[in-house]
Amino acid sequence: MDALTTQTSTNTKDPEYYYKFMSLEKLERFLDYLAHNHLYGAKPKELNDPFEGRFNLQGLPKNTKDNIYKKLSRTRICSMFKGKKNQDFPDDFLMWSHYANSHKGCCLEFTLTDQYNKGWTTMGIIYGAQMPAPKNDSDNSIYDILSHKTKDWKKENEVRAIKIYKKGKEGNSHFYHIKLRAVYFGLSADSKNTDILVRIIKALNPKIFIYQIRRDGAKRKNNYPSLKKECLYIPEKKD
Repeated sequence: MDALTTQTSTNTKDPEYYYKFMSLEKLERFLDYLAHNHLYGAKPKELNDPFEGRFNLQGLPKNTKDNIYKKLSRTRICSMFKGKKNQDFPDDFLMWSHYANSHKGCCLEFTLTDQYNKGWTTMGIIYGAQMPAPKNDSDNSIYDILSHKTKDWKKENEVRAIKIYKKGKEGNSHFYHIKLRAVYFGLSADSKNTDILVRIIKALNPKIFIYQIRRDGAKRKNNYPSLKKECLYIPEKKD
């Protein structure tokens, strides 16, 4: 889930929403996200792209290469997906299938915030055929390496929050803070589990909306049924 820096909107235009698709098999992590309004920052090697963190070594001195690898090992990445223009809800079949346990999981909808995120940098992904070729071991080189992916991943429209920890300062907290707006349960989410989770979510974070993804028989895309959202819970407005 960086190049083109993405910042939290400070004007009156509509907020930009971001999405995190996830399986409900990691229930403890899901509930942690809801309770604390944050997302886990993974190490590059924990991500699903086998070429994550790879770069062109040609012409680099051994000391520079070694320093880059050391910095990458101290770096955390929080991947998220930016909503498309005029997108009302996360209706991407591919993302639900790949990251939300074949529609059995859920998707978090949120906006970005600067609060509690000291040291994190957010940026969009550059999709292309060329592997990044750093000239030195600066932090900007690390950002450049981790913000490039092949064109195969372009449909994901990924945005990443990246933090490079100083040597010996990695600590135990590797979370990127967000402002949660809604939870969407997938098309094939177990209804019994969903009923229980709705009650838990309302107790943990009563300010967020809860939706269920459904088939929309009235609308079709390439002759396939489209998706729609069904509202399960609307937060009460307080005076």
